[in-house]
Amino acid sequence: MYMSKLEQLNNFIKCLDNPKFNELDELVGFLRLDKSTIESLRLLEKLDMIGSTCEIEGSIFEFNQLNERFIGDIAEVNIPLSKYRAKDCFFAKNIEELIQYGNNSITPPTKFLIYDNEGKGSYLYPKDPLPPKVNHFLQIAELLMLLERFVDHKEHHQFIFLHRTRVIIPTQGYNPDILSSELSGFLILKNILTEEGHKEEKANILKETLASFCTRIGNKNALEHLIQCFDEFSLRFEESYRSFAANFSFENVRREYEERNREYVAKLNTAFSEVANKLLTLPVSIFLVFSQIKILSSIKEPYKAMEALNQNIGLVILSLFIYVYIREITTIQRSTLEAIKTEFTGLMIRLKSEHPTGYQRVKEIDRALGNRYSKLKRGLLFADWVAFLSLILSLALFVLWI
Repeated sequence: MYMSKLEQLNNFIKCLDNPKFNELDELVGFLRLDKSTIESLRLLEKLDMIGSTCEIEGSIFEFNQLNERFIGDIAEVNIPLSKYRAKDCFFAKNIEELIQYGNNSITPPTKFLIYDNEGKGSYLYPKDPLPPKVNHFLQIAELLMLLERFVDHKEHHQFIFLHRTRVIIPTQGYNPDILSSELSGFLILKNILTEEGHKEEKANILKETLASFCTRIGNKNALEHLIQCFDEFSLRFEESYRSFAANFSFENVRREYEERNREYVAKLNTAFSEVANKLLTLPVSIFLVFSQIKILSSIKEPYKAMEALNQNIGLVILSLFIYVYIREITTIQRSTLEAIKTEFTGLMIRLKSEHPTGYQRVKEIDRALGNRYSKLKRGLLFADWVAFLSLILSLALFVLWI
């Protein structure tokens, strides 16, 4: 089975006795030589995984000098850390060195080996299960990569955010003690910042939260302060964003409802204007009744009396026709108004259930449209009564003036 370079190194370290780091940043350990270990040492040296020599009883030997006469001897072997500084193959003596080296705090190596993991032996990433501190180290790196998307400037291993004030987040190394702090709320922050939409607004909210959170901390490292109080930071950011999202969502809804309100008002006005134009027949009919109906008792000639009677009957029939005509129109328009009212009421009920707080800001629209509907409905009722009274008046005059 294929083994990576770090896996081979890890297995080799486990074979060493009393491995320790020296002042030259080398891991030094002891190995009892036999035929197989000599072959392994030659192979590892050929792969440039260990130092080029070993020490046996105070003398230095190259690995190709080792033969059967050295079997049973104890060889001191060294592993220089400088051979393992690639992004896909990094060897560190502790997590602090891993954090401090190069740009590892932002872009950690894809594969790394830590030998002394607080006295618990070696740890190989990503093969071994994540211990809490390594998990937090990777989370902090992911957080810094996330913040990098929203920086205004980058210089001297610093992220600079400009919003009301200048916030500087150092990015090269930090105190490993903060790895004991859990990044509560990180996934929520990550999901909000990476999801599509409102990118500019999210950037402003993030900078505003950073500015309010990282000012007045004196000489304290802003990144370390952020990590140590990350649960409060993430909660403050989430609340600010949720508030913005709710307001943004409601603003869209409010604009939609105002537009729909204008449509409903236009429909109500159109419905009533159609009736109003036809109501002009009412004063005409009333004028005809008063001006054209004849008092039959004052007419002496029989043929003129018959003409007047026919004229009076025609005026009464005209009043009846106008009443029925107006009544039909108002009934149809009343039905139209009711449909418009029902539709808008349903719309407002949905708004009230989905945005109970926001409804308070647009309930005046609902009230104003309701008042307009009531007035138009009274106008239609008034037209009915006027037409009816016109008919009654015509009948009364017809009966009284026979």
